Amino acid sequence: MEGPTPEERFELGPGLGAVEIEPGGLRHPRSMLLGRLAGRSFTPWWQITDLAIGGLGLRVATRRGIFLLRRNRFRDPAAPEALARVILGRIEATPGGETQLARIRALGERARAARRPWLVRVAAGLCVAAFGFQLLFSPHAELAGVFSTSLVGAGELWRLVTANVLHGGPFHLAVNVGCLLLIGGLAERCLGASTTGVVMGLAAAGAMLGSWLADYEWALGASGVVAGLVGALVGLELRHPEQVPAVWRLPRRIFVGVLVLESVSMGSIPGIAHAAHAGGFAAGLAAAAWLGAPGARDDGAAPAAGGRLARLRLANVALVAVGVLGVARGALLAVSPDPAVIERRASVLLELEDISPWILNNEAWLIATSERPGLRQLDAALALAERAVADTGREDPNVLDTLAEVHFAAGRSEQAVATIDEAIALAPAEPYFREQRRRYTGEREAGDRPAPPSPFGAPPPGSPSLEPEPPGIPI
Repeated sequence: MEGPTPEERFELGPGLGAVEIEPGGLRHPRSMLLGRLAGRSFTPWWQITDLAIGGLGLRVATRRGIFLLRRNRFRDPAAPEALARVILGRIEATPGGETQLARIRALGERARAARRPWLVRVAAGLCVAAFGFQLLFSPHAELAGVFSTSLVGAGELWRLVTANVLHGGPFHLAVNVGCLLLIGGLAERCLGASTTGVVMGLAAAGAMLGSWLADYEWALGASGVVAGLVGALVGLELRHPEQVPAVWRLPRRIFVGVLVLESVSMGSIPGIAHAAHAGGFAAGLAAAAWLGAPGARDDGAAPAAGGRLARLRLANVALVAVGVLGVARGALLAVSPDPAVIERRASVLLELEDISPWILNNEAWLIATSERPGLRQLDAALALAERAVADTGREDPNVLDTLAEVHFAAGRSEQAVATIDEAIALAPAEPYFREQRRRYTGEREAGDRPAPPSPFGAPPPGSPSLEPEPPGIPI
């Protein structure tokens, strides 16, 4: 059998061999980086779904993945353009080649006509706006909006929405917003704004379902949605690769690397809500595999998911509407000075058997440090604080500090001093607790509360863990 003729061979640099045109397809190095060490691969003409030429070279999209034939690896810098013409000519000469070429041209037109992503920018802007709200109303905003299995089970369903836009700090926000813009921008180009909105809504729901199954008592962040967008790209890559232009395709090894990194971090990095990531990823993967990208199917017909997509859009709108109303109601309840509201909320929290001591503790602190709390409010705060202290075995100085603050606000200075002395014994090197004692003994102004030793709601370094596992914070 004769090999390729000289016109069908495109020479590469030393150690790389050549890209060869054969009767049934394209033979090329498996890796342009490793050269002969990686071996060679054969791509049949029928598997090619798109071609894209750029400054880096020729991107060849197939049903099995995508590879880049780098321009700087060819001996002739103009070889990628010539190679693309030959490939298109060979495809045209195959049975069904004209239909295949029509799909390739349609993908090219779609890539050129694509609008800049706007939906993921809106989502990123919403996260930034929510963080600004947190800065203004912290810690009320976090307590009113984070995901908590116990509180969702008690009827605070708005947390299924709000937890996806709240964040634990500037770095947490920056990482998630950056991923939303980069990964979400690519997903929106591939899926279109409408389908991307559906994917994001289902990913958010999947992330909260994962948090529920993992029994998280403190979870927040948009990383579940980001994981859903990654899942959507994987779903397209595995189920509908022919619907995505080459310029928007990513090598499958990148997806494998992301999944490996997530798996490794599960056992080595605490404080990450892996269950939320898994739930979001699974929802995004299923949604994109089911709906597909806008464009023609293999037979040139319109996608069959139009009706399903329309119904999911309506469900998304309804979910957002319910979420907005729930958020407004939840925020008002969380910061309401009405004693009846505070007592009712404290009663709900105390009835929950498995609620995190930190939620009880933070709620008690907010009541005790509010402006002129009433006796009934302080009674509610005392019940919350005593439950938090009991649940932590009187071994956490921060929780004891809250109980001392409640006693002091109620005028029981001796009990406040006795309680803060327990906190000092547990954390003798922390000056904050000693300054609190000075307030309680009158050596410092009662209203001159010292700055806490760590961000509100988080234990200081070295303090005992409050739960068998740290609360999940998606990042």
